[in-house]
Amino acid sequence: MAIERRRPLPPGRYWADIFPQNRVMWDAWVKLAGESGALHGEVSEHFDATDGAPEHDFVIFVTNRELAWSDSDMGFAPNVAGSDVHSSNDTAQKPPPIPSAVDQISSGIDSLKSAVAVGVGVAVAAVVVVLLASLVRKKR
Repeated sequence: MAIERRRPLPPGRYWADIFPQNRVMWDAWVKLAGESGALHGEVSEHFDATDGAPEHDFVIFVTNRELAWSDSDMGFAPNVAGSDVHSSNDTAQKPPPIPSAVDQISSGIDSLKSAVAVGVGVAVAAVVVVLLASLVRKKR
């Protein structure tokens, strides 16, 4: 995902986070562009303030012609939204989910099986080496 810095904003599909201080300008821009048929809103998600994250709205919108965009009035520049972006979850970098207890146990069992298999292989190899060494001594 790339930030779109060209001005005017070229036709395309975008996502942006809209914060309360930019809400009035955002609403006016959407109303004006929407009434002219230049903008179509696809997704809007509201997020209340949480630990360390301020209140904001996540939006996905499509423009079919060039539109003015002011970073100082609207907040951050919008990001290009590829076809794989359907919600805010598709834009945030998150750590992989923590495996369930069953998955962790299953993974542990698989690791144990691998370790046992390696141990058995090493033991068999050691027995073969000892047997071959004793055969070589007997022939002398």
